[in-house]
Amino acid sequence: MARAFSIFSVVVGFVAFVLLVLCTVSLPTTLNDNTPFDYVRASNLGGVNDVGYTANRARNLSSLRLGLWGYCTSDVGNPSSFDFCERPGHGYQVSLNATNGDSQAAYENANIQPSWTRGLAIHVVAMVAAAIGVILSFVPHTLVMLIGFFVYLIAALLTLIAFIIDIVLFVYARNRIHRVSPNASVMPGPSFYFALVSIPLLLLASITICCGRRIKQRDDEVYVPSSYAAGTTTSSATAPATDSYNMSTTKSSKQKVLDAFNASKA
Repeated sequence: MARAFSIFSVVVGFVAFVLLVLCTVSLPTTLNDNTPFDYVRASNLGGVNDVGYTANRARNLSSLRLGLWGYCTSDVGNPSSFDFCERPGHGYQVSLNATNGDSQAAYENANIQPSWTRGLAIHVVAMVAAAIGVILSFVPHTLVMLIGFFVYLIAALLTLIAFIIDIVLFVYARNRIHRVSPNASVMPGPSFYFALVSIPLLLLASITICCGRRIKQRDDEVYVPSSYAAGTTTSSATAPATDSYNMSTTKSSKQKVLDAFNASKA
């Protein structure tokens, strides 16, 4: 039974680990810029301009995606192709300018500061903690399973903190984008939901590994019979026989009395 709980915790923990890996490889990465795993995505920007350090400031934007390591944009000519991505790094800034002559824009420019994107790196720490928890789940030892229980809890707590950061970033980014493009559609990306699903999975993995540990600990206990625990033993071979008057006698003494009685009659 303990093995079944351990296997279940491994499976659930591994699924949560995979989801956190997908959050970690969020766009842009060194291998592929255009990955579908982002935290915030905005479309229908109405041709706002990206005025970042390395961006083409004359380029009119159609869509924007915020990832863990940077952001990617597409222009109005080809809205489905995110052909420009900020160089991958920890903590990035997004600077947008409203299109000239846009009377609906409340502000001329809007910035998403690095302090709001730097906290996304907690997803990486949560992923490492989840990986350690999965590895510990393979070891069928009560002490290791106890450590795995706490590691899963730490991973769930880190993921919860990361998800709160995701929510704050989404609300902040939506507010900033609507300043320069009021009609823009801003929605959470896939990585936002991956982090959300990982939280209950990690909690479930911690509960199952704890249940498996308790069952294994109970199965490993040695039960000592009460007679041995009290230091007394009984042996039917050495116990004296009793007669009808509850008098303790032996077979040889009974035979002697019977022989004497028969001798007196003779």
